[in-house]
Amino acid sequence: MNKTYQKSFPGEKNAGFTLIELLVVVLIIGILAAVALPQYQRAVMKARYTKAIIWTKAVKDAFELYYLANGAYPSKFDDVDINVPTLQLAKGLPFLRVVEGGKEIGTMWYLTSGGGMLEMKFKSDPVFGELQYYMMLDHSQYPGERYCGFYGVTSEAKIAAATGFCKGMGGTPARNIPGYSSLYELFLLP
Repeated sequence: MNKTYQKSFPGEKNAGFTLIELLVVVLIIGILAAVALPQYQRAVMKARYTKAIIWTKAVKDAFELYYLANGAYPSKFDDVDINVPTLQLAKGLPFLRVVEGGKEIGTMWYLTSGGGMLEMKFKSDPVFGELQYYMMLDHSQYPGERYCGFYGVTSEAKIAAATGFCKGMGGTPARNIPGYSSLYELFLLP
């Protein structure tokens, strides 16, 4: 039994691959990964953002119930009954921690300037920077409006990625909300 481990002459049985053939396969896999990775990152962020919309809506509903009962919005998260397992009250701090899979992925804030809004901030992402989601309360200056935004993005590539993400969520460029820094890029969501 005589085996050869290189490309043989015609008529003889081949017993392996050449180095060039293996390098071509690795190169093709690398190209496919380079094409698929940004799409995967965008899909992961879109899924996380969709969850944030659901979580923020649940908190907004709790705030609106409090408003109906008391005639004013609460001053802190402690005052409302929020039953969302992913959101954890940060003891002594004015925000909720957003925890998924035992890992903190962001925070939710209640902001009173601009008439009252809920703001969901994701931890900084290597592709998109710090993406944010805003939902205005029903009795605020801009009732029921929702915004996609990002902050602290300095490179052109990250600005393009974050802008494309917000536009992909159906966002259109929006005015700056009074009381907020012009460093925020905001997109009004439908």
